[in-house]
Amino acid sequence: MVLLIAPRCPPPRFFSAPEVRREIGDRRGEGNALWNSALALDSLGERAEAVARVQAALAIYEAIEDPDAARVRAQLAEWRG
Repeated sequence: MVLLIAPRCPPPRFFSAPEVRREIGDRRGEGNALWNSALALDSLGERAEAVARVQAALAIYEAIEDPDAARVRAQLAEWRG
C-alpha cells in the first residue's frame, strides 16, 4: 500500500490583491484585500500572519477614515485575546 501525502497548497492567488490595489492607488481596495486575506489566513490556522494583515488593513482604514475601521479593530482585539 502506498500512502500519498499532498504537500500544503500555496495560498490562493487573491493574496496578491493588496499589492495590485496599492499599485493603482486604491487605498480602500487595498485595505479590503488585506482584511479578506486575513480572514482566509485565520481560517487556515495562520493567526500570526492574519494579525499582521489586519494591522495593515486597520492602518489604511484609519488613514482614510473608513467606517470599517471599527469592525477591523474589534477583530484584531479578539484575535489578540
